[in-house]
Amino acid sequence: MKIAEFLLQTLEANGVSHIFGNPGTTELPLVKACEQRKKLKYVVALSEVSAVPMADGYARATRSLGVVNLHVAPGLGNGMGTLYTAGIAGTPLLVLVGGQDRRFLHTNPILWGPVEKMAGAVCKAVFVLNTAFDAAANIRRALRTVMTPPYGPVALICPPDLLESDIDALPTRVMPATLACLDKNQVAAYVKFLTTAKSPPSSPPKTCTGTMVAPAPRWKNLPQPLVRRSTQHRTPACCQWRAVPMRTRVICRRV
Repeated sequence: MKIAEFLLQTLEANGVSHIFGNPGTTELPLVKACEQRKKLKYVVALSEVSAVPMADGYARATRSLGVVNLHVAPGLGNGMGTLYTAGIAGTPLLVLVGGQDRRFLHTNPILWGPVEKMAGAVCKAVFVLNTAFDAAANIRRALRTVMTPPYGPVALICPPDLLESDIDALPTRVMPATLACLDKNQVAAYVKFLTTAKSPPSSPPKTCTGTMVAPAPRWKNLPQPLVRRSTQHRTPACCQWRAVPMRTRVICRRV
């Protein structure tokens, strides 16, 4: 499978149906692969100045991931102003930036530019397809990053010669990063377990959003934990300070 085909199938697996852009010669592998897809459409804009707002507005209207394709350094430069606006608005926007063919970098291509630094100025993160070995991993990382709050544009730089390379990876759905916590069903099961304990905690557990699942009246009737009882006989901090000699207190205050 070509990397370009892997990229498009991964986008489809994550609910993407439209790519907005103004393609050039470096985007030909991506556009050619897009013509073979039935679910995924490439919407051509007159320039990058309109392509980015189209993807931004589509993402906001559909409450989904937006994808825009920009043509190397000049195209990225044309879209940087609207990418800044998408970042301020908190739009999840994947920016596919066409990279230069690596076989001709020694000739100093006329449209070459520091696209990584340029994209880093207006994007939350920047990923690059360097080799066929890291292409699948970086595609998934870019998708995971763009779908993880706080939302904003995330750039993925795609050299055309690498898009035509073959890889053995399979396209899969990418899940955004989440906090390590219990969901509502797990919290309910945890509460049920604690209600049968001889010494449960003094307050009910909460979900990631801070919502209490256990019934409050029933929880108040439960006995206090043993940990609380063991701390009832500790000496208060004020009493401990009174036991310190006066000279030592003066030195502590000066320090």
